[in-house]
Amino acid sequence: VEIRDWLKRRGVVTVSVTNMHSYHAWYIRRKYPSLMAKFDYQMISCEEGVAKPDPEAWTRTLDFLGFKAEECLFVDDSVENIEAACRLGIKGWHYNSTDINFCFSGKLEEERKKFKNLLNCLDSAGLLYNEKIVPS
Repeated sequence: VEIRDWLKRRGVVTVSVTNMHSYHAWYIRRKYPSLMAKFDYQMISCEEGVAKPDPEAWTRTLDFLGFKAEECLFVDDSVENIEAACRLGIKGWHYNSTDINFCFSGKLEEERKKFKNLLNCLDSAGLLYNEKIVPS
């Protein structure tokens, strides 16, 4: 959420492409309404009838938003999903939080720090922006 909001403040379009069961979608919207509502677009598998790694999950999203694949960065914890997105020309970042001691090992914070560093580098180089989405 912190990273999504940081990106949005910089004018970056944020999207959630998620393989979610209908009960989980209902529960999250009810219990944490701002969590999903603040994305510019949501492609939720149970509602769209398509799930990652099916290329349709991304092509539908790209078509809706009017973006080219090479203009996008996809972040996921599944290498299979990253590879599927990359085959379409989307850049991928594997958010590697797989760890049997996930909550206690510090792995999540380590991954967040690496991802924030990547985003800061892209931001410093002016690569987070697209003339279509930079706020005036």
